[in-house]
Amino acid sequence: MEIELRFELTAEEFRGYQQEWDWSPETRVRDLTLGPSGAASMQIDGWVVRVRQQGAQARLEYKAPRDAAWSAWLEYSTEVGDFRETVRILSATGLQAGLVLDRTRRTAQDGPVMLALDDVRGLGHFIEIAAESDAPDDPVARAAIATTQARLGLTGRPAARPYGELLLRRLQEPDFQTAHSELLAALIA
Repeated sequence: MEIELRFELTAEEFRGYQQEWDWSPETRVRDLTLGPSGAASMQIDGWVVRVRQQGAQARLEYKAPRDAAWSAWLEYSTEVGDFRETVRILSATGLQAGLVLDRTRRTAQDGPVMLALDDVRGLGHFIEIAAESDAPDDPVARAAIATTQARLGLTGRPAARPYGELLLRRLQEPDFQTAHSELLAALIA
């Protein structure tokens, strides 16, 4: 299980964090969610299947929330051979393509905590602070996240909602909806 907090950053903050940590090289990460209710599957059905493409690798993941306030997620994941073929198989079972999350990501480790610095297409700049745990209310994992949050100067700052929720809100905007539809079509063509 992963517990995470995500914070929206200004462009200036984003550039500052890029200089402050020892980040991995930048990689492009594209996630496509699928579910019984398409884009709203997480909200309606309480789960999604996600196909993630990162470089030449593809992963199939199941994701369901465990604690919305702390973004605690039950996740199962396995490597798959081909992104598009995996999407075709899932679509053939009746799952509907939903949201596309397209971002560049850099990661860093802070003790037991993983940091991700994301530039998300259509949403902006974010930093995620995450820890693995066996329980959504694990005080040790939450304390480690809070320690890193303080080190980053983010104490007292409200956490951003999950990317899926932010994308759903943006899909209410006609221009964004068109751009998202084009990205989805290009990704699964």
